[in-house]
Amino acid sequence: MANYSPLTTHHNQPKCCCRKCCGCGCILCTILVIIIIILIAFFTVPMAVLKLPHFQIGSLSLTNFAYTQSVTGTWQINLLIHNPNDKFPLNYDTFRTVLYYKNATLSESHVAPFMQNIKSDTTLNVTISAANVNVPQSYSLLMNKEITERGSVEFNVEIVTSIKFGTVKRLFKEKRIMKRDIFVECSRVQVRIMSNATSGELASAMDCQSYDN
Repeated sequence: MANYSPLTTHHNQPKCCCRKCCGCGCILCTILVIIIIILIAFFTVPMAVLKLPHFQIGSLSLTNFAYTQSVTGTWQINLLIHNPNDKFPLNYDTFRTVLYYKNATLSESHVAPFMQNIKSDTTLNVTISAANVNVPQSYSLLMNKEITERGSVEFNVEIVTSIKFGTVKRLFKEKRIMKRDIFVECSRVQVRIMSNATSGELASAMDCQSYDN
């Protein structure tokens, strides 16, 4: 009689370990992708929004003032500039100050580029000179009326400046500097005219309004 060996049944081992490994791998990949996205966002997006600098005319003196059909004078303007940002020093690349009577341009002045540290105040002295600048006759009559009735005259000051700020770093790339154009309006700057009618001074310190482009 032939001897037969008992049949051996082979059972496939469950693939639980493989599935667990694949699941862990997917989770790790997801976490890695999230970390990369966060890092890219951290290095490419500024962590704070730029706050516009605040401008104030602290004092103003007017000398050699004359007005008829034309206007002559020298305005010494003391500007106080506050940088409210605690992350961005500000680099003023261009700085132009324009003086108006009503909407008639009298003169303008340019200031050399300068830098302002974070959370700091800067005092800037601006000199604007006008020599025989023609204005409409109605304006000269109105100016004379202001001085006669109130002993003062109102001018408008406009500041146009271009600011560079921020050192935003990108992964594997050079840092990037951002730029913003700022417009500042100092309206109805009241200057008291002295009894000699050729000089004057600011009635009181006044705040200006800043706008970005």
